[in-house]
Amino acid sequence: MLLENGDRIIRALRQAGIGKVFSTADLAGIAEKEQVAPAVHVVLLDYAPVGTVGPEVEWREVWGVWVVVRNAARKDRSAAQMGEGAVLLSQVQEALLAVEGPYLAQDGARPLKLAENPPPAFSEMFAYFPLAFEARAET
Repeated sequence: MLLENGDRIIRALRQAGIGKVFSTADLAGIAEKEQVAPAVHVVLLDYAPVGTVGPEVEWREVWGVWVVVRNAARKDRSAAQMGEGAVLLSQVQEALLAVEGPYLAQDGARPLKLAENPPPAFSEMFAYFPLAFEARAET
């Protein structure tokens, strides 16, 4: 089903023990300064039909998984916080791509592929490190 992969991604990340995982709906209306960090945000980046068989449509979805940490560039932050982002990126990758990982253990899950990432983003308070994953869905 279209867009179901987002819920699968969130469940897999939580099952992998990644503490704070938020969907777009969880983040709606939250000002940046009120964000929790470190955290992982799961956001749909793109979707498009790639083929049809009768009434069935196959969709390509691209999901952004953003690792959010406090911005270590600020004078009151340490390099350890940027290292925290690297650890979370590795944990996300393992949870979603491992052959025996929590993502593929779910019913109906098809393997994810890494997709082209958007660039990292930095604000005064936070650093955002993205990973992008391609998923397929049928309707």
